[in-house]
Amino acid sequence: MGISDLIASFLMEGLEEAEIREAVLSCGITPDGTPALRAGFTKVDFFELGLSGKEHSADLRRRLAARLDLPRRITANGLLEICDLLLTREELEQAVDACRAEQPREIEP
Repeated sequence: MGISDLIASFLMEGLEEAEIREAVLSCGITPDGTPALRAGFTKVDFFELGLSGKEHSADLRRRLAARLDLPRRITANGLLEICDLLLTREELEQAVDACRAEQPREIEP
């Protein structure tokens, strides 16, 4: 089932086509109906964002997990996998920046 089929089925329910298209595409479905590629985050990305290998990385990961409504004690690898599934690179960077802003004196990139 492609995006056109999804839109057609929801149009029958009385929803607007633009709303349906935006909702489907925001869920990671491409116009041809296939799942979008994941961001492909690596441990290097986490290091560069300060989520690993830095003095306050564990605290920053805990704050990020809380912001994403994940268990506080999720492992770094688990957090990496979930971020890869749920977030774009821009969304992850914004979330990390917001976490850093909570206590900027203790959290450095």
